[in-house]
Amino acid sequence: MIIGLADIGPDGLDVSGEVPESALGCHAEDPVRCTGPVHSELHCQIVDQELLVDGTLSASLEMRCRRCDCTFTGVLENVRYHYDLALDPMPESVDLTDDIRESMLLAFPSYPVCAESCKGLCAQCGANLNEEVCGCKPPADVRWGALDRLG
Repeated sequence: MIIGLADIGPDGLDVSGEVPESALGCHAEDPVRCTGPVHSELHCQIVDQELLVDGTLSASLEMRCRRCDCTFTGVLENVRYHYDLALDPMPESVDLTDDIRESMLLAFPSYPVCAESCKGLCAQCGANLNEEVCGCKPPADVRWGALDRLG
């Protein structure tokens, strides 16, 4: 997303735009990735030879649950965005794409789960406990085994 500095008036400039999902560098095997462009609503101002940009970002996401490994979709909305740059010397334009990319990647959930009630996978057989009840027995508690052999 390129902002032309000559377009910014004394009251600033409101900019709506999109950064393509490819600019984020996500891959199909990533646990969280964008499924569409990053939408931005930004307000740009030049104050004392400094460019100030504030606004919000949003994007549709596809995530892999960290508990049950299923894929689910979600939306990341109203991610606060702030950017400032000293304008000495004054360029003709500023490209915000890399900074928007970084802001979105930092806003991705670090531990996505499909639902708070997700039961995850069985540690023994790997069955998805949200879809089936496996016949595995819990492992025996052997923490006190050495003491049981003393008596």
